[in-house]
Amino acid sequence: MLGFSGIIGSTKSPQLSDRVIEGENYHFQYTSNSKFTQDKFLCENDTYVWGLDGYILNRSNLQNAYAKAEWSELFLNEYLKDGKGFIKGLSGEFFGFLFNKKDRSIQLFNNATGSKSFHYYIDEHYFIFSAGPKVVIQYLDIHDIATQYDELSIAQFLSYGYFINFGNLFKEISKMYPSEIIKARNGKLHKTNYRSFSNLKKFESSENQLLKDFDYQMTEAVRINFEKDRSENYKHYVTLSGGLDSRVTSMIGHQLGYTDQMNMCCSQENYDDHLTSKRIAKDHQHDYFFYPLDNPKHLMNPADQVSQNDGLVNYSGAAHIQHALKASYGSNHGLIQSGQLGDGILGGFLSQNHRIAPDYRTGLMTDLFLADFDAEFRALTADYSDEESFKLYTRGFQLNHNCFWLNEETSYYSSPFLNEDLLDFCMRIPDEYKFREFFYIKWIQQFQNKLTSYPWEYIHMKPNAMWKVKYARWINYVRYAHKKYSKAVRLKNQMTPEDYWYNSVPELASSMQNCFEKNFDKLPINFPFKEKIRTYYSQGNFNQKTIVLTLLEAVNQSKN
Repeated sequence: MLGFSGIIGSTKSPQLSDRVIEGENYHFQYTSNSKFTQDKFLCENDTYVWGLDGYILNRSNLQNAYAKAEWSELFLNEYLKDGKGFIKGLSGEFFGFLFNKKDRSIQLFNNATGSKSFHYYIDEHYFIFSAGPKVVIQYLDIHDIATQYDELSIAQFLSYGYFINFGNLFKEISKMYPSEIIKARNGKLHKTNYRSFSNLKKFESSENQLLKDFDYQMTEAVRINFEKDRSENYKHYVTLSGGLDSRVTSMIGHQLGYTDQMNMCCSQENYDDHLTSKRIAKDHQHDYFFYPLDNPKHLMNPADQVSQNDGLVNYSGAAHIQHALKASYGSNHGLIQSGQLGDGILGGFLSQNHRIAPDYRTGLMTDLFLADFDAEFRALTADYSDEESFKLYTRGFQLNHNCFWLNEETSYYSSPFLNEDLLDFCMRIPDEYKFREFFYIKWIQQFQNKLTSYPWEYIHMKPNAMWKVKYARWINYVRYAHKKYSKAVRLKNQMTPEDYWYNSVPELASSMQNCFEKNFDKLPINFPFKEKIRTYYSQGNFNQKTIVLTLLEAVNQSKN
């Protein structure tokens, strides 16, 4: 995982980069992609070492506001004045650090959603940090610091397909929470949060007023993302499917004058996502690239994905996007623009039309490990006041970031729905408006009616009438009920029919079995749940099997 790695208390480090700053018992190094280089830096002066990685959507505005041309100096000055306030004012996907050479303290910070975040280790002798846990382990090994597998985190990873508790394989390594600033000095740690999207007070305005306000917020979020590309002379690269979220990004961007787009779709050929995205691109005269998912070749080597995401999320979830990007993204492209998280924050995270308590069973893939940690599983919801906040911080800010992590070597995965101000706004819209995405559809119909000109993959019809949305579940039931083998049809008729592939493409099942056997045999003797893992894999469906393969590959890579 790209970004900064470092140690305080020693200079012994794994060699990861030739961009290094080293001094008396400290060593920092930096790896990054080639995009938006004006936003990023690793600097030092007589007192400080400081770094920032990622992209900042409002960097130019800040430089104009503070009348200072040198971005790294502006950053240092303003962070020293008001670190918490200054970081809160940044928009984008980023993280960084500030090291004080005099008092030997270090501060780490990340962006509001945690897409860029640090893993770290601390004791009375060392402070070690890196983007992913795999590099932290390399530092620990160099310094002969023993580690233990974290049984609880492993059980929860196997149960959900990602580290829902912001954990990792090892007890000794911690991960920053979204919107967090941590300060470490002399073996002590202080944490603070500069923003929260949980338990926000709901708006009291009328629905009509909120629709108007949302239209402004949404349009501005789209504009600022596209303008970032334009400011650095990049062509816009926009993922596009048959869903609503991606067309919001692409079509509103087009309306705002950002017409030089490459639209990319990956799905089964002639499925709704393919046909709809192709038509949208053609109607708007965008360049178009289609990556057919008519075979599962992108799923046959989990080592590729785990080497990028450190095994923090099931490798299979975004492997198709990674392969499609490698085949279509060019050096002239900027952000990887998408509609990520749109449906979630506009009603998809709600199961009722009012606030309800979170349920730790939401998203649970198996109950095989519940008996081992019943109290700990139940405690997963303790920090969240309601269902929507729980799903936002777990699915939204952990599971969904897989696209960002898998593709960061290419560029930065982006979405207007991840805009901090828009997120705050959406989490304040009353649940009774957002439930079943009714607010979202009303906004599209009233303010962005052109978006209804194309079928919505979820209902296989144009979303131009509310009755289609209200009765979507019944419509889909009727659509398939007459088919004798409706379950088989549904398994095949989707963007990425993994279970269908597993049952019909022998090469996929064979490849996965070989991968399982190879890495399972390498597990340490004392690795937790070995027999349960064997059972889970042998009896599991495709998704459960790939969760196991991700874990095994992550363990293997952490030892090499």
